[in-house]
Amino acid sequence: MNKFLEFFIQFLTQFAGGPGPMEHNLVRFSIPAVLYGALMAIAWSRQRNEYLPREKLLVWGFGLGAGSAITMTVFVSLQMLDAINRESTYAILVPMERALMMAAIIVIAGAFLRYILDDARLARIYLQVGLGITFINLIIALWQWPRYLATLTESRFHTTMVSALFQIFTSILIVAAILLLRRQRDWLANVVTLALTFILIGELLFLVNYATEKIYSRIICPIGNSFPIMAVPLLGYVYLKEQGIEKKRAQAALDIHRHHLE
Repeated sequence: MNKFLEFFIQFLTQFAGGPGPMEHNLVRFSIPAVLYGALMAIAWSRQRNEYLPREKLLVWGFGLGAGSAITMTVFVSLQMLDAINRESTYAILVPMERALMMAAIIVIAGAFLRYILDDARLARIYLQVGLGITFINLIIALWQWPRYLATLTESRFHTTMVSALFQIFTSILIVAAILLLRRQRDWLANVVTLALTFILIGELLFLVNYATEKIYSRIICPIGNSFPIMAVPLLGYVYLKEQGIEKKRAQAALDIHRHHLE
């Protein structure tokens, strides 16, 4: 590995985590926690003032994303402080975190499907199917993972087939959302599609790492973790820009109405 690539991987690892001690992942979880939390606050503020069905979904979607990231941030922090025992919490917290993130992706995708395609029925079916699969995966994980961990106490959740199920079904649901969004050809659909594609790349790279038995994990993990992190600012950008456009349209309509009255 040449020096530039070595530097690049080390740089990514500082932000996106990778193989090694748990504390390598502290920043990886902290950044999404802050970004998702800020977006949830904005969506919550908007839906309080007027009836916006998409905003209610985004409050849940961004909230689930924040909850997932905060859960792991607290978990890693407490481990670093030796305040909790890994064996007593790892069996439950990690599957829960993975289910929360999968649910967040599905609800956010469903919210944008609802808004961009203006099809409440389609969005409802997507959410019902996606969240149903998430729940089934969580039940399987909570049943199988503690048993597996009891036998191999040093195992990591992301190295098991139970974890791979989350990635496989999350990838399928993201691809479905992307294909549905391609019905609409505008900047909003394009940016949301790009954000979902970033998340998809992260899921697929995880599966590649699993299939190659972690031979290239030192390279794949930081890169794979970076893409979902980059997707959050993209979602924030499209969400805030869309609000700015709506505000300009409302102001233009108000100016026209005032001019008509004069």
